[in-house]
Amino acid sequence: MPMHTRRELLRTSLLLGGALCAPRNALAQLRSYTAGRFALFVGGTPAFIDAFQMLTQPAATQPSSSVPAAVSAPAVAPAAPSVVAATSPVVRVPTTVVGASQLPAAYQFSVSSSVWFGGSQSLANWVAGAVNHLPSLQNGSVCNYDFNYRQVTRDDWTAGAVSQVIWPGCEATSTAAASPVITVDAATMRFSIGDGSAFPGTLLGPKAKNFRACDFLVTSNVNINAAQIASVSALTLAPSVYAGTVAFGYNTGAQPAMVLAPFATALQTGGMLISGQSTDITIAFLTPARTATLAAITLRDCRVASVNNVSPRALVTMNYADASLSVSAVA
Repeated sequence: MPMHTRRELLRTSLLLGGALCAPRNALAQLRSYTAGRFALFVGGTPAFIDAFQMLTQPAATQPSSSVPAAVSAPAVAPAAPSVVAATSPVVRVPTTVVGASQLPAAYQFSVSSSVWFGGSQSLANWVAGAVNHLPSLQNGSVCNYDFNYRQVTRDDWTAGAVSQVIWPGCEATSTAAASPVITVDAATMRFSIGDGSAFPGTLLGPKAKNFRACDFLVTSNVNINAAQIASVSALTLAPSVYAGTVAFGYNTGAQPAMVLAPFATALQTGGMLISGQSTDITIAFLTPARTATLAAITLRDCRVASVNNVSPRALVTMNYADASLSVSAVA
């Protein structure tokens, strides 16, 4: 029989109570909101999120005189004024490597949103800093709201750092919503019953449209026939991880040998598309109207690892030495 934490049982009972007892107002019905709508607060700014999941939390331990009463989080990047170090007691916290520093990681949770960064520039900057190997510590909250947009539960964390970002894959034929999944390691986390406060008004107004799997554009500093790229694999990015692998699905048409020739040649000569020149590939994520770039991931020093010419779509796999993220706008 699976074991459930007190946090999970209390959250479930509150959500069930809200679903059974709370009346659905006209606005809630119009927008098809359900109990379990979440908002993430980073740097005091709310961000709309679809899902919140606790991944790990420390087992109950008995304090001892040999364990320090508090663990201070070291600075890992130039901190913004809103960044606050952990001050709550932490007992026997495990650690995870972020960059060259050790950060407390007693708790770990993940969030995802079908709305681009939830409309929050603070969240976008926090994620971009982590991907660019400049992670920072933030205090924040995840709040859950009922049908009437009143706060039901609240999770507050301290000294949280983005430890991983899973970037969604791209697919030219899919209009499905896609979003990054952001994992956060935090020194402390406190669950409490909500105070009944209203859902942030900024999130009830017009929201940014969902990012769709088909809204992407691939470019490079060398000719890689990017216009014929029909898919890009998901990317797993982390502050302490540099190198990785990406796969491009190619529509080769009636001339696959011609389209794949540069990759086949590079594969035979060590992987470089142009000898002596580093290949950089940028994957831009566009607004649904495809008129502006929301963000872009640049993969540096890419080299061909394999070419699989299988009809109807060839697959070119490339290794890269590093990845960087730039955020152009949060709509």
